[in-house]
Amino acid sequence: MNNYTSSLQAIADFDGYGNTGILRALDNAAQYPAAMAVDFDHGWYLPAMGQLVQMYAQLVVVNASLTLVGGTPFPLDDRTF
Repeated sequence: MNNYTSSLQAIADFDGYGNTGILRALDNAAQYPAAMAVDFDHGWYLPAMGQLVQMYAQLVVVNASLTLVGGTPFPLDDRTF
């Protein structure tokens, strides 16, 4: 499992699927949110920090897409996250 010592290292991580798989394989996996990725075998996983940063950078486009398909947009005010 990756052991990051800085936020810059974590931001460079884009392997959420691999990271979720590593956490789910641990003997104590039930204590991690990754254990709740019940559809992991069908592509569901917890995103990595790098993936979240990229999504946040494109939040306007993500929200437009969510609205288009009837979803709930994320708030644009940082204080609500």
